Amino acid sequence: AVPTKATLQLRFHVVGGCFAQPENADRLLRELRDKGYHATRLPRYGELHPVAYGSYADRQEAVEALAIVRRDGGGQAWLLVR
Repeated sequence: AVPTKATLQLRFHVVGGCFAQPENADRLLRELRDKGYHATRLPRYGELHPVAYGSYADRQEAVEALAIVRRDGGGQAWLLVR
């Protein structure tokens, strides 16, 4: 059987920012969702609250998404693998 997206582990995250203050993470989350991204708050990363543009099961898909995000103005975005 082919695994569905729901059963795949989303290990690759295109991160737009990590914030010490959760309010700042929430602000970026709202901004990204308003722009049409499937943005999410990821579990804390040390003391930081990361926000992802999107999360992917496949590394290549995540790398392609990262390139699009950077092209569209998210030049500080980076890839987190968990």
